[in-house]
Amino acid sequence: MTATRTLRRAPLQSESSETLDPRNWDDIRALGHRMLDDMLDYAAEIRDRPVWRPIPDEVRARFHATLPRQPSDLGEVYREFSDFIVPYATGNVHPGFMGWVHGGGTAVGMLAEMLAAGLNANLGGRDHIPVEVERQIVEWMRQMFGFPNAASGIFRHRHVDGESDGGAGGTNIGARTLRPQARYRR
Repeated sequence: MTATRTLRRAPLQSESSETLDPRNWDDIRALGHRMLDDMLDYAAEIRDRPVWRPIPDEVRARFHATLPRQPSDLGEVYREFSDFIVPYATGNVHPGFMGWVHGGGTAVGMLAEMLAAGLNANLGGRDHIPVEVERQIVEWMRQMFGFPNAASGIFRHRHVDGESDGGAGGTNIGARTLRPQARYRR
C-alpha cells in the first residue's frame, strides 16, 4: 500500500467557517491534496473497473433528499462524492467507453480544469488575460480546421465602436468584447 493511500485512510476533516475562507488552510490543503490524489488514482486505475455501473435504487434515492438547512462539512461532502457519485459516473473516461461523442477525460484535463476553476474567470468581457487565452484557442481551432479569416459564425467579436473583426467566432464574448483603448475613451 502506498504512503498516499495510507494517509487517505485518516478521517476527513474540514470545519465550516463564518466566511467563505476555510478556518484552517492546512486542513483544506490536505483535503485538496487527497482529492487530487484520489482523482489521479481514479484515472490511473480506470481500466480495472467496469465501463459503467447501474445506479442502485438506494443511491438514487439519496439525490431526492430535502434541502439541507445546516452547513455541511467539506470532508463529509467529499465522502458523499467518493461513495455515491464517482462509482456511478458516465464512464466516458474509460478506454472501453463507446457511447457519447464527447471527450474522454484525462489527468491533464482534470488538472487544467482545477486551475481554471481556481481563477474563476468570467469570459463575458473585461480586459483580462483569460479572454485572450480563449481567443487564442478559437484562433487555433480556426487554423486547425482551415476556416478562412472571415469565416462566419454565431459569435463575432464586436468592439465598442460597433466595428466587427469579421473573424471566426465561437466564444460567448460577442458584443461585450472591447479593445482596451476604445473602452476607456470618452
